[in-house]
Amino acid sequence: MTDLITDQNMAGLLQHRLDEAHTCYANGAHVAAIVMLGSLLEGVLVHVVHERDASCSAAPLPTG
Repeated sequence: MTDLITDQNMAGLLQHRLDEAHTCYANGAHVAAIVMLGSLLEGVLVHVVHERDASCSAAPLPTG
């Protein structure tokens, strides 16, 4: 995850989401896995927007 996300705390949080999605999928909870992947994707996109758009720098990143 650190290849995509420079903030170590955010990378850890998003890696946890990916691990949860994998656990859900491995245990047959496919819809839950999709929800977790959606949360992961949202986190990545929000982080990228905050990194690249200076007008967003004043607003804090979500933490959970």
